[in-house]
Amino acid sequence: MAATKPTTDRALDATPNLERRLSGLRRSLALFVTARGLGLALMVLVAWSAFAFVADFHLGVPRPIRIAHGVLLVALPLVVLWRLGLGLLGRLPDRRGLAAMLERSHSSNDLFTSATDFQLEGQHLSPASKPLVERTLCSADEAAAKLGPKLLVLDGRRPLAQLAGGLVALALGLGLAASQPEHTRIFADRLFGGSAGWPQLTFLTLDVPLDTGVEREGDLIRVRLARGEDLPISVLAEGQVPSAVELDFEDGTQRRLPLIGKQNRTGTFGTTLRSVASDLVFTATGGDDERRMQRVEVQVMTPPDLLGLALTVTPPAYSGLPKRVLFDRDIEVLAGSLVEIQAQVEPAGATGSVRLLPEDRVLDLEPGSFPTEAAPDSLGFTITPERSLRFRFELVDEDGLVNPDPGLWSVKVTEDRAPRFELASPSSLTLETTSAGVLPLAYFIEDDFGVESARLLVARRSASADTEPTPWPLELLPLDLAASPQTRDRSVYGFAALRLAELAGEELEDGAGLSLELEARDTRAGEPNVGRSATLTVRVLGPEDYMRRVQDRLSSVRRRASELYDLQVEKQQRTAELSEVLLEEGAELTTALRLDLAAAATGQRRVAADASALTRELAILVGDVLHARIDPEADRQLEQLDLLLAATTERRFDPVLWQTLVSHHQRGRLGAAGFAGHLIDILGLGLDLSETSAPTARAALDRTEELGSFEDLVLGLDDARARQAENLVAIDALLERLAEWDNFQSVLSLTRTLLERQKAVEQRTRDLATQ
Repeated sequence: MAATKPTTDRALDATPNLERRLSGLRRSLALFVTARGLGLALMVLVAWSAFAFVADFHLGVPRPIRIAHGVLLVALPLVVLWRLGLGLLGRLPDRRGLAAMLERSHSSNDLFTSATDFQLEGQHLSPASKPLVERTLCSADEAAAKLGPKLLVLDGRRPLAQLAGGLVALALGLGLAASQPEHTRIFADRLFGGSAGWPQLTFLTLDVPLDTGVEREGDLIRVRLARGEDLPISVLAEGQVPSAVELDFEDGTQRRLPLIGKQNRTGTFGTTLRSVASDLVFTATGGDDERRMQRVEVQVMTPPDLLGLALTVTPPAYSGLPKRVLFDRDIEVLAGSLVEIQAQVEPAGATGSVRLLPEDRVLDLEPGSFPTEAAPDSLGFTITPERSLRFRFELVDEDGLVNPDPGLWSVKVTEDRAPRFELASPSSLTLETTSAGVLPLAYFIEDDFGVESARLLVARRSASADTEPTPWPLELLPLDLAASPQTRDRSVYGFAALRLAELAGEELEDGAGLSLELEARDTRAGEPNVGRSATLTVRVLGPEDYMRRVQDRLSSVRRRASELYDLQVEKQQRTAELSEVLLEEGAELTTALRLDLAAAATGQRRVAADASALTRELAILVGDVLHARIDPEADRQLEQLDLLLAATTERRFDPVLWQTLVSHHQRGRLGAAGFAGHLIDILGLGLDLSETSAPTARAALDRTEELGSFEDLVLGLDDARARQAENLVAIDALLERLAEWDNFQSVLSLTRTLLERQKAVEQRTRDLATQ
């Protein structure tokens, strides 16, 4: 059967049941299309209305844009309704399309489409096919009649849901509009070109929190500000607190203010404009408050300022310091100095005060003259500071302007310190001696401006109680005789050999003690400063106890000398090893070898230092024994030592002094001496060790560090070994003499024991004879 294009879509009269089914399907399809278009159009209407409302309410869009929003509010839903709804009704399928849809959902083997085609193309069929056509039409109509009441062809849930969504959106929009009729009215008026304003939610109040220089006239705030001064700005937001507040300046710039505090429906925004240098005009906006009603006009004025500073310092008369004038700087003065401070300021009529810190005391500035040749007018004050302070000028001119950010100036006060002591003798703060002993007191005193006097405070110490200190005047000599009279008394020294019996006022028993303290006064007027030394304790021992202490100290010296000998042997062996390395074939002056040479030199320096310490200990022992007067034959040696101590100005151990004593003793100029003479001889060996052999060996090894050739190094190391051997001989001689002292002391102890036993036998004999 040939297919031809139908010319019309007419009713299917031959199959009334099929016609009824197709008409119902067409109506359902038109309904769903209309529902979809209407639902989407309502959604667009509500959504665009919400957008236009929010944009206008929060942003305050201009009138042309509002009109455009109104036009789109009408146009957009109509376009959506036409394009997605009503416009599609003319494109619904005809009866052939509807029959095909019915076929696909009910699987009738093209029965419905064939019946539809036969009726729409009946005039084109041949007479021979008429019986077949009639049977087909009859079967199709019967099949259409058997279809259920519900055609399972279309799923209308989605378009109906879209319609329902549109209706719900419309209902919500109408509900919101009804709940806010005033807003709805304003929105409708503004949407179509009206000029009605929205109700204001945010209200800003601009303020300048300054105590002076602010005038308020209605909404205008005039501020007179000194140049360089900071300008605090505060904005109070009431109602709906915005997220930010902007300052709009007259020159077009803006500044965002941070939120610094919020409570309920009130927020505070603020900032500080630092060092304002030019006039300003600004307003504040934020949230929906665009009124700019309040206006701040800032007039920057030239404030009073400090042009120059002069500080005249007059030290106390006792200090001997000259008067001085300093300009534009911090100063350091002696306590009690008179300080006159003059400030040259502008403008000329400015007044003010000065604030002293940290006590926060305020002094009025008095008119004066600036200490220059022109002597211009100035403002000043006078103080006598006893402690360090800072000060700043607080100026104000005739217009009430103050100097912004005044600088701080400082006056550092140096205290007049009390005199300071340094004891050169005795060597320690605890002295053990005998009742016949002498206290060798060598002292150095320093003061900032001069020592007036010094004395020794002596107090008896006992198990029951201590006596009141007794003053003992001390002689003072200037250390520097070439110094000026004003500075000669700043560093003084003195020496005194004081017998303990004279200090105590009586002979001291064994076990007694003295407590001594040096006291010095300076030349400060009024209340002089008093300085005191550390307390010196003197303990009185019996001859036997004292000799045991001497023996213990000598044993310590011998042990240290033995350790020194072992150390020198070790260093000599190291020097020999270095010599052997240099003599090996192919030896080179490497960095490692140089380091070994440096280590050897360092080791020999240690030997020399230990030798000096050993000699110093021997010298202290000799001095203590001589001043203890345990050896009655050594008075001339004691006198010579005191003369040497009184003449020296060395504060540390002076080998020359002790070499002089040893030299005079060994030449017989001081006469014979008992065991004290033996000690002086031992000291002579120690001085030979520390001042001759040990420094020579050290210098020999030091020279090897500067040598560059193998030959020179070999010769230098050989010389160093020879000098180390000489040092070993010196140490060995000292050890032998210390060993002889031990034997000497053993003989003395044995003799003393025999004499005591002999006295005991004689006493028993006398006792028996009297019976």
